[in-house]
Amino acid sequence: MRPPAGAPRSKGDIVIGTNFNGSGYTGWIPPDGGLATGPHQVIVAINGAFNVFGKGGAVLSSQSLASFFSGLPDASTAFDPHVQFDPNSGRFWVAAAASDGTTSSEIFVAVSNDSDALHGWSIFWMPVQGNFPHDWCDYPQIGLSSGGFVYLTCNMFSLPNAGGTATPMIRIMPESEFTGGGCCSWWEFWNLAGWSIQPTVMLNSATGNGEFLASSGNGSADHTIRQFRMTNETVCCGSAPTLSETDIGVGSYSPPPCAVQPDSTKQCLDTGDARLLGAMWQFPYLYTWLDSSSSGFAIPDFMQINDTNNSVTQNWLLNYGAYHSMYPELAVRPNGDMSMLTDEVSPSTANNLFASAWVIGIPNQGVCTVCTDGPAHFVAAGAGNYQRLFEGRNRWGDYSGAAADPDGTGIWAMGEFATNANTWGMQVQLTREAGDATAPTSSASLSPAPNSNGWNNSNVTVTIHATDAGSGVYFQTYSATGAGAFGTTTGGATVTPVIAAEGTTTVFYRATDNWYNTNSTQAATVRIDKTPPTIGTAPTINLRNNAGPVTAADPVTISWSGSDATSGINHYSLYESKDGGAYTLAATTTAPTFNKNLGPGHTYQFEATATDNAGNTSAAKQGVVYKLSLFQENATAIKYTTPGWTRQTLSGANGGSVDFATLKGKTATLTFTGFQVAWMSTQGPTRGSATVKLDAGSLVTINTNTSSAHAAHIVDVVTAAAQGAHKLVVNVLGTAGHPRIDVDAFVVLSK
Repeated sequence: MRPPAGAPRSKGDIVIGTNFNGSGYTGWIPPDGGLATGPHQVIVAINGAFNVFGKGGAVLSSQSLASFFSGLPDASTAFDPHVQFDPNSGRFWVAAAASDGTTSSEIFVAVSNDSDALHGWSIFWMPVQGNFPHDWCDYPQIGLSSGGFVYLTCNMFSLPNAGGTATPMIRIMPESEFTGGGCCSWWEFWNLAGWSIQPTVMLNSATGNGEFLASSGNGSADHTIRQFRMTNETVCCGSAPTLSETDIGVGSYSPPPCAVQPDSTKQCLDTGDARLLGAMWQFPYLYTWLDSSSSGFAIPDFMQINDTNNSVTQNWLLNYGAYHSMYPELAVRPNGDMSMLTDEVSPSTANNLFASAWVIGIPNQGVCTVCTDGPAHFVAAGAGNYQRLFEGRNRWGDYSGAAADPDGTGIWAMGEFATNANTWGMQVQLTREAGDATAPTSSASLSPAPNSNGWNNSNVTVTIHATDAGSGVYFQTYSATGAGAFGTTTGGATVTPVIAAEGTTTVFYRATDNWYNTNSTQAATVRIDKTPPTIGTAPTINLRNNAGPVTAADPVTISWSGSDATSGINHYSLYESKDGGAYTLAATTTAPTFNKNLGPGHTYQFEATATDNAGNTSAAKQGVVYKLSLFQENATAIKYTTPGWTRQTLSGANGGSVDFATLKGKTATLTFTGFQVAWMSTQGPTRGSATVKLDAGSLVTINTNTSSAHAAHIVDVVTAAAQGAHKLVVNVLGTAGHPRIDVDAFVVLSK
């Protein structure tokens, strides 16, 4: 690989950026490579495929060309697509031809709704046979003037058995007919000199400049460029705009030879003819190019014409030496720097290169003329010989793609290469700019921030923010599932959805930068509970069994119930009022129960509140007033069968002494008013068993025998059916070997 022979290089080399496959083999021969780039996407429109890529290379949409034009007449035959991005209207434009091959022929036009190819398209069709009743359109082109007019050109060929003469055609139409409705009316020019007339997208152009178009003749050898200029556009389409022609002399050019491949037994690649392969206009220059012949090789011929005086400022052959350079395509950025794409192949006797795509930089003429920016670079290296015949020719091309990025820096190029499976592929290359292949970063924050339990008790604003150090954030998409579910929504670099629904909501979000790099989907969880919990059952008091030693206060359990349907209860607050006094905090607990020792001889009332995990607190719910009474062993309310019971001072006993009996049948009877009673006794290895009976209830045997001694221990709690007067009887069973039963005290709970 080397720069053109005899052409000096400028300083440095072009930057080579993003590279990706634009399309695989579609079955069409040849592919005809249309390429355009907008602020966010690259479109590859070829025979059989219409693909939209993010400028980072991600496939955003892929369909057949027929599917893209679905619903139009002869859509299944759509071919020769050309695509442009018009910076003046901020839209993509596509032109293609269609024909049933016998009687009908159409031009298709599609225009994007805006600068994003994913935001929808409007598609149109027009017959081409008004002035050509027996012809069909081939090689359609599309240009756009800064005055808001669309230019369509075709080579008109005779349909089979229909007669007629092939001729170029120019059709002018207002853009507004496609973007604002009312399509379609036009003015048409035909029987023109030249062949394959190339319209341009007018860049850096005043409205009055009209439209420049160019042709190189009829595809055979020549030394003239025919430059057409359309002015007075605004009279269209009630009358004819003004079309003028200027013939500009350039160096001689001739049709390129067939390109020999490394395997000379394969048919050489068809390189087309000497028609212009493209043209563009950027004030004050017309740039155009074709394939010519030099020393037996196909070689690009590049021309730059100053339209202020029709002088040729550059006209030279891009000579790669012993390579066939086919189907050049060129694009120019605002400062005049260029990149040229060519398909290259060489025979085994020379450089033995399979059909490949190359790109090379050409500096603006203020830097140098007849020079390049460094060597050529592979866009895609060929991997095999290629032979697929169509009408007897081993078709290649018919054209490549190149487009300046609207950012004013990069130039995109697309070329064709041969695979090792005897198919073609299309490869896209960014030049003069590294590009942006890095996805944005995103983060989400909640306001107000959730509490330590992860919950909020009010509406939550989710601030989703994205940053991108490369091309910048284009948009964010976000959605939610769960309690506050909503569908996919699009916003800018910062979006602030508000979640109001109670429950758990998961917000999903991701960001896309201006080159359509998209980060992975992320999630933020919002938990909202605005409803306080409820206390179901008010606090109740029960004497606690199997507790001790009981000294100055008696063991009780306070119980209640609560519920919270959303975030759940975090904790309860239990408040106590003694003898009708003010409530004070008795406990904070996560369970709806609390053990406490209460002094006898007083009244008690408890109330409880519940606080959920979101921080909502219920109203307090009060229980009834309870009274706790203690009856020592010597209380008059206790009646003993006599003789048989003995009073004894006992260390650790509640009150210091107990009454005990050892003989079977001896009883101690407590008469009380309340609803619950606890028997306090002594446990130990010398103690035995007794039965306990409340009123006419069942006998229950209580065993006070334990391996170690425990004084003042609650050994049984009995609950009556209702508050009232009751009688509790303890009956000694006289257990052999350890018959002793102690009565230390009784605790009575009433309300």
